[in-house]
Amino acid sequence: MTTSNEYTPAILSCLTSAPAPAEEDHEDLVPILNTISGRFQKRRIKVREITYQRGASVTRYEVFAASMIGMRTLKNIASELELMLPVSHGGVRTEAFLCDADSMVAAFEIPNATRTPVYLGDLLRSEAFLNSNAALPFCWGENLEGEPVVADLARMPHLLIAGATGCGKSLCINGILAALLCKRSPAELRLLLIDPKRVEFPGFEEFPHLMAPVVTDPKTALAALQAMVAEMEERYVRFSACGVYNIEKYNEKAKTSPDLSPLPYLVVVIDELADLMLCCKKGIEAALCSLAQKARAAGIHLILGTQRPSADILTGMLKANIPSVVSLFLPTAADSRRVLNSDGAEKLQSRGDMLFAPVGSMSSLRMQGAFVSDDEMTNLCNTVRTIYGAAQYNEAFAQKAEALAQAPAKRTRCQATTEVEDLPSHNDPEALYRAAVDFALQREQISTALLQRKFRVGYNRALALLQRMESEGIVSAPNGSKPRTVLGPVEE
Repeated sequence: MTTSNEYTPAILSCLTSAPAPAEEDHEDLVPILNTISGRFQKRRIKVREITYQRGASVTRYEVFAASMIGMRTLKNIASELELMLPVSHGGVRTEAFLCDADSMVAAFEIPNATRTPVYLGDLLRSEAFLNSNAALPFCWGENLEGEPVVADLARMPHLLIAGATGCGKSLCINGILAALLCKRSPAELRLLLIDPKRVEFPGFEEFPHLMAPVVTDPKTALAALQAMVAEMEERYVRFSACGVYNIEKYNEKAKTSPDLSPLPYLVVVIDELADLMLCCKKGIEAALCSLAQKARAAGIHLILGTQRPSADILTGMLKANIPSVVSLFLPTAADSRRVLNSDGAEKLQSRGDMLFAPVGSMSSLRMQGAFVSDDEMTNLCNTVRTIYGAAQYNEAFAQKAEALAQAPAKRTRCQATTEVEDLPSHNDPEALYRAAVDFALQREQISTALLQRKFRVGYNRALALLQRMESEGIVSAPNGSKPRTVLGPVEE
């Protein structure tokens, strides 16, 4: 399952490469270095050395200070640099690291005046990606050193991509899909694409890797996610019967057992989570949390994209179970803290500038996302169709999702309390009393609060009903703050 796809060269031929880079001239960095040095000298902070690393969109300057510096001082220096330097987009992001007890390193990430484009084709042709033995490798950007960043979705095990409109979130998702398609065939990888906006996955119609057609309706999306939860449970039953505990062990055993067939990895991609959560939040959150908590060992992984990482969309339970995060530009520092647990995303630029926080990392990695055009993605999808043929949907999965979509929805607690019930009129005391007696006889204990909620009456009327039942021997006498005991029907 971890061998490279033999059709990788044919698929990569659909992706273009960047033009030959011009010779780098770092003379324009000298004024910035002098400005940074001057800001520290103004505060009488001794600087041992200033180094820099130029990336595609930002340059990182690391200042080795001979004394400790407070974070407020660093933020003040960053604010001054934003005013003094031609920072047209984004802002100056700061970080600090301790060297020893008496010195530290302060890092300033300053946007470049001109950007160097990063093309997806160059990253996917790199040795780091082609030689990767990861189960689900993908490469969608490069770091400040100009090296491609290769990650394994199987080890993340789920990924959240957050970013404001127009910052490159959909390009990031397309880059991940292109990388997965280059390395995995339909027998090794199946996709479930959910696109509430109906415009992000046009080239994936009738695609051979799809488990089902691209889902665009939120209610259908809920049924598809519930069917994926059922698929996860079925896989665990199969693992238990074979004496294994994850998909890797199961596929290894399937190679030597004629009775077993290998299982493909399943990747669920949701382009805009907010649209689904606004439609049917309770069901979507329950299905996604179930998958996020338990689906890793079953070979099921989530990629969730959203441009609105507010608390009602990215809930606490959902955020806790998706440990790997990619953040593009976000409008506020509060959004950045909600996604990354730290500030910084509000200082990013648009067009693919991002912070990557993989599972277990203590800090975020600054990256420049790769560009892939719509024509390139269309050509890539057509090439994959030519190689593997037409789509072969999973009929069992499709039938399960259709059955769940047609099943009557369960009433929510809010709906149950707001429905109009056939209650007796308050203007008919005898009918109200008979209904109250019938209600009491169905229970072992009764109280005024229960009668108030059931028949929507006030305290005085509920107490009068109980006192009449007491006089007729249906309920017991008051017992302090405890409910009255129902004695039984009156003997005639």
